[in-house]
Amino acid sequence: VVPEHASQQLLLEQGVADGSDTKDGLPLEALVQLRKSGKVAIYSTPGESIDTIGLNTAKGPCSNLQVRQALSYAMNYAGVAKNLYFGNATVARGPLPPTFWGFDDSINYYSFDLDKARELLKEAGYESGLVLNAITDENALRQREMQTLASALDEIGVKVNIRTMTWPTEYAALTKLETAPDLYSFTWYADYADPDDVTFPMFASSQRETGFNLSWYSNKELDSLFEQAKQETKHTERVRIYAQIQKTLVQDAPVIWIVNPATVFAINANVKGFVYTPFWAYNVYSLYRTSQ
Repeated sequence: VVPEHASQQLLLEQGVADGSDTKDGLPLEALVQLRKSGKVAIYSTPGESIDTIGLNTAKGPCSNLQVRQALSYAMNYAGVAKNLYFGNATVARGPLPPTFWGFDDSINYYSFDLDKARELLKEAGYESGLVLNAITDENALRQREMQTLASALDEIGVKVNIRTMTWPTEYAALTKLETAPDLYSFTWYADYADPDDVTFPMFASSQRETGFNLSWYSNKELDSLFEQAKQETKHTERVRIYAQIQKTLVQDAPVIWIVNPATVFAINANVKGFVYTPFWAYNVYSLYRTSQ
């Protein structure tokens, strides 16, 4: 295993390494060069993860719904997909990835609209601007997503102070309300293909402090819907419940759902039999090498 990114790219180009992925391995910029080399096959499929910027709903300016909605209008979603992910992501439409059953494509999600953001901030009482504190971990893409939002907000009088820290330090700060910032970067990787996995852990009231409800969001109506969905056995009824959950979450805006990154693997052109299965898994027993 070679952890260093530049070495991974070089070994793939030389035909020494068999493969890598973009979850914990190659930066997306490297894919452009690897495609040109002709020595590497790129496999890309819609992913099950979602990049977010969380908003502190329990204290500070982001406890105001209009402020959260304003920030949601200040994110350049398409710009992130194109410029940060080099097209290897789709613009998010809410808490569910589009690959999940129950995904509701009728939801009227936020778009990049600084005029609307400015209008909502004025209605919230922040016409003269405000200052927000944000934290990110050491992931370069998440840092750049936060910087993208901060740059846009700067145009409408909102200053964002960004601190970078390790994920354990960030999590420790987020799970204590007294140290939780206004904004934070977070990517959720789905563990199984059920809407519960991408909603309940991040937004149920019971998941504050010790779970992953890092926005400190609480909605009793939504908690009830979560329990209904868990107990319901009829698929069509679960679809209906999760449609309501998605609409409620998008309206309440406890996080900014930015993009759904694609699952991308770079495989040595000599390696055949690669078949991807969802959730970053593949069958190594089907792989074999050939000579060019």
